[in-house]
Amino acid sequence: MSAVKKIAHQSANVVVGVRIRPRNSKEIEAEMPVCFTPSDDELNVQELNEDGNVVKNWSYQHIFGSDSSNSKIFHEVGVGLVESAMDGFNAVMFMYGQTSSGKTFTLFGGGDTEGLVGHSLKLLDEKINLSKDTEYLVKMTYSELYNEEIKDLLSEEPNDNLKIIDDPNLGPLIQNITEIPFGSYQLAKQNLEKGEQRRHFGVTNMNAHSSRSHVLVRLTIESRKVPFKPGGIRSTWGKDKPASISVLNLVDLAGSERSGKAGTSGTSLKEGSFINKSLLTLGTVISNLSEGKEGTHIPYRNSKLTRLLAGALGGNSKTTMLVCISPASGNIAESQSTLRFAQRAKKIVNKVKKNDVMDIKMMSVRM
Repeated sequence: MSAVKKIAHQSANVVVGVRIRPRNSKEIEAEMPVCFTPSDDELNVQELNEDGNVVKNWSYQHIFGSDSSNSKIFHEVGVGLVESAMDGFNAVMFMYGQTSSGKTFTLFGGGDTEGLVGHSLKLLDEKINLSKDTEYLVKMTYSELYNEEIKDLLSEEPNDNLKIIDDPNLGPLIQNITEIPFGSYQLAKQNLEKGEQRRHFGVTNMNAHSSRSHVLVRLTIESRKVPFKPGGIRSTWGKDKPASISVLNLVDLAGSERSGKAGTSGTSLKEGSFINKSLLTLGTVISNLSEGKEGTHIPYRNSKLTRLLAGALGGNSKTTMLVCISPASGNIAESQSTLRFAQRAKKIVNKVKKNDVMDIKMMSVRM
């Protein structure tokens, strides 16, 4: 059994960023005015009335306007998470917002545009290749939560033996899920593209390519310092050499939706019901945590989604939540709801520690 160093937890608030996407073609054709825009200093989301006057400021750590690229967003909120994970800290980024608000495009990209997942894989690959004093073992999983059932998107065959277990250092993990070696940026991207073909999408009145499930890309990163012998030759490891193990979770939550507005029925209506139920539980968890009262019950186990996010919310993780909203007046109620959700989330305090472990068996990352 591995011995774990006892390191004091450090308090760290959940970091919240808001992305205001451009108006889409439907909103432009309907001549919906813009009612949300970044302030000049990019510290507030300004809510505008019909006359274009500011009626409210919503304050967050990061604000990204309609001209912000995925590359800029990754530079501001993603780079630090990848570096923290490589340094032995658990790190999570998850997307939240109504359907059609731009979450999946931000995380996974589209066309020739790289998403935050791709940028993360590329940075991880670059840092591993440039490292001269640390070696890494990185493994990846890709899963979705569809109608409250966990699906293994990297498995060629259906895998019905998936269970959520709690690791004392890494938080909730999916047992028996397919883990593949990271290998390289290109190989990881290819594997994710294969998994993407198994993911559930659908068509609604609000989105021609609507996510019908929550999805999670998880990278488990083991690392250890490599001492050098004279002449630059790496020495072998002794059992007393320190190492660290951490997880980097990148989560795309399906969008909240109203069935009447989305025009869903049949299977799509059932999917939307499961999505909304899990997001409602997530909202309750975040509300209870944001109050900061000791002894308050946190209903993580009321949904598999909140069970999987337990480490990210109030647990051992550096967490960034990126919420996406429409700027158009036709979606003002949904955007206001998202912004209120984000206001509560930024009050959550996590207890973060570096996962330094003794005697972890290491393999070369280039398998």
